[in-house]
Amino acid sequence: MKSHIQSACQKVIDRVKKKERKLLDRMENISHKHIGQLKADIKSGEMSVKMYQQQTELIDQALQSKCDMDVYEMYQGCEAVGDADLKERGRIASVTFRQDTDKLSKALDDLQLGEIEVLYVSVLDLKDTPVLQDTIDIIVADERSKLNPIDVTVLVVNDIDTVVVTDWDNTSVKSFYVKNKQTQHSKLSMDGPPLSLTKLTHNRLAVTVPSRNKIVIVEVNPDLVLRSTITTSKQYVGITSLPPSTPAVGSHSPPCVDILDMTGNVLRSISPLHKGNRILQYPNFSTSVPR
Repeated sequence: MKSHIQSACQKVIDRVKKKERKLLDRMENISHKHIGQLKADIKSGEMSVKMYQQQTELIDQALQSKCDMDVYEMYQGCEAVGDADLKERGRIASVTFRQDTDKLSKALDDLQLGEIEVLYVSVLDLKDTPVLQDTIDIIVADERSKLNPIDVTVLVVNDIDTVVVTDWDNTSVKSFYVKNKQTQHSKLSMDGPPLSLTKLTHNRLAVTVPSRNKIVIVEVNPDLVLRSTITTSKQYVGITSLPPSTPAVGSHSPPCVDILDMTGNVLRSISPLHKGNRILQYPNFSTSVPR
């Protein structure tokens, strides 16, 4: 959840940074244009100064000659320059950055990164009568065998509640979920009857297939995808996950619970006795509890 919040915030930051780059690029382009105009104006001014200096020298020479004709010609030349149609092109007078702080503040106040919802459940009262909330039909079309669900779990994948079951007789694992207000399902066929399953991560399951000496790793998207297979030395039935994602599995022969690594090696085997008798006989199902 923390990662989702940070990701949503980063997306907003990225969009703001993109707008910042756009404004800076525009300012840079305008600045180059403005500087170009200023340089052209300086060069034009320097040329004008030289021209007026030359005219001043010519006027002085004409006045010193004491010739009325030279003075008259000089006057006409100056008048022609003064009457010339010098149309000044449009130019940048100033560059400013305007910002509506009130509008920006309102936009930030209205910014919706998301909401955190807290679901409260009432404390279980063993005296209460259970009430049926919903029923899921786990029969899939074109199945020839009768339905024989063995184990079930629930995952939340991409904000979608997903129910996953093992179907022994149809040698498959199935997922059921509601998307776009439509009930949908996915079916992953196994090469042997699956028995027990457990959550390894938020969207990955481990499924025991005892007859094939296998543990199958399945990804839930919420459709099911086969990710890998672990070959084991025993026919494991029950399975649970110990942190961090370490399988603990039950065996009938011999009756025990083994802790495995993700390659199938036994890290530890547990087979407790009580007065000489094995406590574990048929560990078909297991679960882990925090200490």
